[in-house]
Amino acid sequence: MRENMLSFNTCFHNAVGYLSNKRMSQIKPYGSFSQKLISKISNIRVFLVIKSENPLGGGSAPCYHRHMKSLFHLAYHVTDLGDARDFYGRVLGCKEGRSTETWVDFDFFGHQISLHLGKPFATKNTGHVGDHMVPMPHMGVILRLTDWIALSERLTTEGVTFEIPPVVRFASEPGEQRTMFFRDPSGNPIEIKGFADFETVFAS
Repeated sequence: MRENMLSFNTCFHNAVGYLSNKRMSQIKPYGSFSQKLISKISNIRVFLVIKSENPLGGGSAPCYHRHMKSLFHLAYHVTDLGDARDFYGRVLGCKEGRSTETWVDFDFFGHQISLHLGKPFATKNTGHVGDHMVPMPHMGVILRLTDWIALSERLTTEGVTFEIPPVVRFASEPGEQRTMFFRDPSGNPIEIKGFADFETVFAS
């Protein structure tokens, strides 16, 4: 079993860099266990990067899902579904999804939020970021700069009250960005960031 697992680990390390672009027949197999496994997943594209020093003990073997497609899901309370529908649907331009009498889903810029009737979470301006004290906790999304500019202009036209008006943060530094803070009708704080280059989102 140990030999097979080690063979699998070695094979997976070799295969993962090629599966999305090359046929499985081009990958050098290691051991019968790996060959059988490969034959079962030959039509699957793999986007995992595996880090492992010892697969069977003496340390961790974390999976780093850098290339795995994912969407976030966030559920929180609002005080009125009608007001929420108007704000998220009409003002922000989010597409409405499923709903019941007590909750409604929205496509929040490609991610899923679920707004449930209830008491919104308490917030305080305790987050020190740059020159601002931002409301905590808060939620939001990162947009490409052109989309961020268009949305900021739309919110201004709609008369949305900004907690932090559209501003440049960390100018000429790694991670330079635009940001703006506002609240939905129930008082939930939302931050929208804008980046000219998504490759700099995690710059340090």
